[in-house]
Amino acid sequence: MRKTGTVKRKTSRPAKRPGLTDQLFRMRIAGEITPVQSAKARIIWNKEGDAVGTRFYQPRHVENYAAFIRQAAATAHNEAPPIDGPLWLGIVFWLPRPTSRPAHRYPYPDRMPDTDNCKKPVQDALEKAGVIVNDSRICAEHIVKLYATAQRGPGMDVTLRRLAPQDTLDLEGFGHVLEKPFSS
Repeated sequence: MRKTGTVKRKTSRPAKRPGLTDQLFRMRIAGEITPVQSAKARIIWNKEGDAVGTRFYQPRHVENYAAFIRQAAATAHNEAPPIDGPLWLGIVFWLPRPTSRPAHRYPYPDRMPDTDNCKKPVQDALEKAGVIVNDSRICAEHIVKLYATAQRGPGMDVTLRRLAPQDTLDLEGFGHVLEKPFSS
């Protein structure tokens, strides 16, 4: 059985990023990342041997990982009321470096797992643990995959901040969309 890790609650606040209000929630989960997989299908048979339906499911280790994140988020949130309003979500995934990918040639983890599959259980856990009202409240996000280092082992750092009307988001690289919108 794989060790999932421990939860460390952060108490110190980092320097405030321009354009974002104070952080509302922060947690660090140490351990190996288990991304969501494509749903598996199981055919349901009746007593006569006819297929009567299909059940879609996630493998048990993925469900256990999601439950672990949910428990860690609930513990870090400390039974405070759910956060509502427009939110910014930042997640840094620290992945173990494979021995076949030396640091001098491969500085970034540009292989599996996908960031989308890694962030989905985190967003669902934040909602189910009562940290946020609904994951649709996340208006902006910054998701990063990095290789774990000697100082920072495998795991993830999660930060939530509230977006205020006067906040400006970093839209660098989207100038073509802002200057010349799509025509219909």
